[in-house]
Amino acid sequence: MLGPMVPERFYVMGMYRMREAEILEDVKVSRLLKSIHPVHQTFLERILYGVGATLVSIGEKLRDRYTPTISSPCEAYQTKI
Repeated sequence: MLGPMVPERFYVMGMYRMREAEILEDVKVSRLLKSIHPVHQTFLERILYGVGATLVSIGEKLRDRYTPTISSPCEAYQTKI
Protein backbone atom coordinates (compact mmCIF):
# COMPACT_ATOMS: atom_id res chain seq x y z
CA MET A 1 0.00 0.00 0.00
CA LEU A 2 1.28 3.45 -0.83
CA GLY A 3 1.63 5.94 1.99
CA PRO A 4 0.81 9.64 1.86
CA MET A 5 3.02 11.75 -0.38
CA VAL A 6 5.21 13.91 1.81
CA PRO A 7 7.19 16.65 0.06
CA GLU A 8 10.92 16.68 0.48
CA ARG A 9 12.39 18.69 3.31
CA PHE A 10 14.40 20.98 0.99
CA TYR A 11 11.31 21.73 -1.08
CA VAL A 12 9.36 22.71 2.02
CA MET A 13 12.22 24.87 3.31
CA GLY A 14 12.51 26.58 -0.09
CA MET A 15 8.80 27.34 -0.14
CA TYR A 16 9.01 28.64 3.43
CA ARG A 17 11.91 30.94 2.54
CA MET A 18 10.11 32.25 -0.55
CA ARG A 19 6.99 33.01 1.47
CA GLU A 20 9.06 34.63 4.21
CA ALA A 21 10.78 36.84 1.63
CA GLU A 22 7.38 37.88 0.23
CA ILE A 23 6.09 38.77 3.69
CA LEU A 24 9.23 40.77 4.50
CA GLU A 25 8.92 42.64 1.20
CA ASP A 26 5.27 43.48 1.94
CA VAL A 27 6.20 44.72 5.40
CA LYS A 28 9.01 46.84 3.95
CA VAL A 29 6.70 48.40 1.36
CA SER A 30 4.02 49.19 3.92
CA ARG A 31 6.62 50.71 6.23
CA LEU A 32 7.92 52.91 3.41
CA LEU A 33 4.41 54.02 2.49
CA LYS A 34 3.70 54.97 6.09
CA SER A 35 6.91 56.99 6.26
CA ILE A 36 6.13 58.81 3.00
CA HIS A 37 2.57 59.82 3.80
CA PRO A 38 2.02 61.84 6.93
CA VAL A 39 -0.54 60.30 9.23
CA HIS A 40 -2.08 63.55 10.44
CA GLN A 41 -3.14 65.86 7.64
CA THR A 42 -4.98 69.06 8.30
CA PHE A 43 -8.29 69.81 6.64
CA LEU A 44 -6.64 72.44 4.43
CA GLU A 45 -3.96 69.97 3.27
CA ARG A 46 -6.61 67.42 2.31
CA ILE A 47 -8.55 70.05 0.34
CA LEU A 48 -5.42 71.27 -1.42
CA TYR A 49 -4.44 67.71 -2.26
CA GLY A 50 -7.88 67.04 -3.75
CA VAL A 51 -7.81 70.24 -5.80
CA GLY A 52 -4.31 69.48 -7.03
CA ALA A 53 -5.19 65.92 -8.01
CA THR A 54 -8.26 67.20 -9.87
CA LEU A 55 -6.24 69.82 -11.75
CA VAL A 56 -3.62 67.25 -12.71
CA SER A 57 -6.23 64.84 -14.05
CA ILE A 58 -7.93 67.61 -16.05
CA GLY A 59 -4.57 68.68 -17.47
CA GLU A 60 -3.71 65.13 -18.51
CA LYS A 61 -7.06 64.76 -20.27
CA LEU A 62 -6.52 68.05 -22.12
CA ARG A 63 -2.99 67.06 -23.12
CA ASP A 64 -4.23 63.70 -24.42
CA ARG A 65 -7.00 65.41 -26.38
CA TYR A 66 -4.72 67.90 -28.13
CA THR A 67 -1.56 65.86 -28.76
CA PRO A 68 -1.18 65.02 -32.42
CA THR A 69 -1.21 61.34 -33.31
CA ILE A 70 1.42 61.89 -36.00
CA SER A 71 4.15 64.38 -35.16
CA SER A 72 4.66 65.61 -38.74
CA PRO A 73 3.35 64.61 -42.16
CA CYS A 74 6.86 64.00 -43.50
CA GLU A 75 7.45 61.17 -41.04
CA ALA A 76 4.26 59.40 -42.06
CA TYR A 77 5.35 59.01 -45.70
CA GLN A 78 8.99 58.11 -45.18
CA THR A 79 10.03 54.74 -46.49
CA LYS A 80 12.45 52.47 -44.75
CA ILE A 81 15.43 51.43 -46.82
